[in-house]
Amino acid sequence: MRSIESICATVGGDIPSATRPLTAPIYQNSVFEAESLEQIDAIYEGRVDGDLYSRESNPNVSILERVMAELEGADDAVAFSSGMAAIGGTLLSLVDAGDRIVAGTELYGGTNVLLRQHLNRFGVETEFVDFCDLAAVRRAFDGQPKLALVESITNPLLRVPDIEAISECASPAGVKCW
Repeated sequence: MRSIESICATVGGDIPSATRPLTAPIYQNSVFEAESLEQIDAIYEGRVDGDLYSRESNPNVSILERVMAELEGADDAVAFSSGMAAIGGTLLSLVDAGDRIVAGTELYGGTNVLLRQHLNRFGVETEFVDFCDLAAVRRAFDGQPKLALVESITNPLLRVPDIEAISECASPAGVKCW
């Protein structure tokens, strides 16, 4: 297990080159050159690694993801351009029409809009519960939601739900807490 200092000090050390920069360069371009249409197809199909357009992938983002995964002891990591991109992307990847989410009553405004105005249009139901009230949490989990969306410091009141207790309530009900 490498130290945090070692992980951070070696960022970018695996960039293909005859010589190595001491730190990863900043890629400021939006597009990358490909040798052929076949190479572009191979990159888009995931048969080879490569970057074509920075909005889709960029060496700096890839380095950040690898470093974060290593720092967290995870297999992989995904970096997003904003918190709402992370929340939206994660929720859209986890729920289907007919699923139910239990979410906190105190959430960031953009998250509220996503849950109340957008996901319900696609048949995803959200029940809002005060996660600082464990009895209410248990009742909400009895309905077997697909997942729970908990803000660890609520917005805007800055209350701190007991994440460990919520997880203990979720586990027997088969609820994924996120």
